[in-house]
Amino acid sequence: MPLYLEDLPPGVYSRPMVAVLTMIALDVEDKPINPATAAELIRHFVALMLPPEHHGLLTLQGQPTWDKVELIQHELAIAAHKHRLEELVQAYAVVDLLYHHSTRPPREKRPAETVEVASFLRMVGYARLRPVPRGVIVNGREVDLLKFCKYCWRPAASAALVCRFHSVQKRGDAVAAAQYKQAQRLQRSFEALVNRLGTDAELAFHDSEFTSPVFFPESGANEWLTLHRPKLHQELVKAGLAQWTLAQLCGYLYDDDAVAQQLLGRTQILTPVTLRAEAWVSAMLAKPKWGGARTLSESLLAGGSESGGPEDPTV
Repeated sequence: MPLYLEDLPPGVYSRPMVAVLTMIALDVEDKPINPATAAELIRHFVALMLPPEHHGLLTLQGQPTWDKVELIQHELAIAAHKHRLEELVQAYAVVDLLYHHSTRPPREKRPAETVEVASFLRMVGYARLRPVPRGVIVNGREVDLLKFCKYCWRPAASAALVCRFHSVQKRGDAVAAAQYKQAQRLQRSFEALVNRLGTDAELAFHDSEFTSPVFFPESGANEWLTLHRPKLHQELVKAGLAQWTLAQLCGYLYDDDAVAQQLLGRTQILTPVTLRAEAWVSAMLAKPKWGGARTLSESLLAGGSESGGPEDPTV
């Protein structure tokens, strides 16, 4: 499995990119490229594209794996965004091409986590925290607390990546159908906000040398939410929860008491959960008026009948 240059996608490659890709191909000849080999090629050849102060981005820790090669790409992307340096962008592209085209057909990346979950898991690793188990059993079914509904922050309950609240099975009545349509209208802006908030949080974490309090805390959560999730905090205040308990917060966010209970011992997971809720509220604030006098509190609390929320929310 050498580097198959003839399989590279058409495009305009800079001279440094062509030179480095050619040197890699000549070096490996017809030898297979495994993660360890890829790590060495990156360290020796991709480093030629970068100023010395950025060479540390190309170093893997521990046993090389393809996941760690992907992590190098991510570090290069973060640095490129921060320093606005074209050489970092080109180095990212070379690592990406090496990843994909060191096998035939091209290597496919494993299905990725959503942006904010991947960012959260990386930050957990940077901070050397022990990841909290995300898989739980709720009412006899297996639930991944970080496999989100594509329309909100609740766990996906089906292969279609929708929660029970946004499931098509609920669209038999007018209110449920309106909720589903609203979620579809908001999806694009919601996803953009999730991506922006997740990226901003990780960049700030990098800039603080991994000391910024980005994780939902065990104590002082009210203050943390005020600072890091201000729009969600405002909705809690509107709902009469200016000073809330963790159980009240989880009950507010979920329309399933059994799921909400699972979060009480996994506060770390509330980092991406509340980020998605913050993005949802932000998307609601920015949405056009689609008719009717809808309130933001009602839209966020919608579907909360199982956890004491309104039975018939207005959307």
